[in-house]
Amino acid sequence: MTAEANVVTVNCARIIHGNQVATNGVVHVIDRVIRATGSTIQSYVEVDDELTTLAVSLQPPHPAEPSRTQQNPAEPSRTQ
Repeated sequence: MTAEANVVTVNCARIIHGNQVATNGVVHVIDRVIRATGSTIQSYVEVDDELTTLAVSLQPPHPAEPSRTQQNPAEPSRTQ
């Protein structure tokens, strides 16, 4: 965010009305649409050292280990 001669901008968009209180936060009215420069949220958090916990949580889960009660497909079935 930059401020020059009482003009405040963010990503080249001028803030028309800042700090407008909403029921779920604060809104800043700007004069254009801001598009994300990265392709995913993960691409942002991977480069920010303050977001390492979030980066770890965005990793895909580890595959579950097979249960001991599941039959191994390589073993023949044992029926009596």
